[in-house]
Amino acid sequence: MKFKLEDYEVLFELVEEDIINRLKWLKSQTNKNYRMYNAGQIKALEYVLDIISIDEVDQVS
Repeated sequence: MKFKLEDYEVLFELVEEDIINRLKWLKSQTNKNYRMYNAGQIKALEYVLDIISIDEVDQVS
């Protein structure tokens, strides 16, 4: 099976949406026992979000 650029763009959009939803949920949690764990998860997910974000500039090149 061959994947086209459009397929990857759709996949990245879906993954990006899922990560944003997870970030919102993690940021809404207030349990003090998991504060450091959640902070680490938030930082990691934000890093992944930066990696998979498709920039308009990259698509033009």
